[in-house]
Amino acid sequence: MVLSLSPTSIKPWREHQLRLKRSGLPPVAVVTTFGLEDTIGDGFRWARANVGIRGIVSREHLAMAKEAQLGISRIKTRVVSQDFSETGDRVEKSE
Repeated sequence: MVLSLSPTSIKPWREHQLRLKRSGLPPVAVVTTFGLEDTIGDGFRWARANVGIRGIVSREHLAMAKEAQLGISRIKTRVVSQDFSETGDRVEKSE
């Protein structure tokens, strides 16, 4: 899954990653939650992502997730820029 975060939400995501790293938990071992916090500052209003952990997955689900993670890693190495060469697949720079 790809999740796009606003610049104001990158820090909470990085903090979540650091918590996992310090605890020795791989990301696939936890159920990660996302929420939105209404934020107001300097006359602007925006939503900031809150990242948390709902729980640790079962051993069975962890084994399945690790297997899927290996499969995805193998596929990622075969993706090349030509896979996105059709019109509309890439943003072209205008001069």
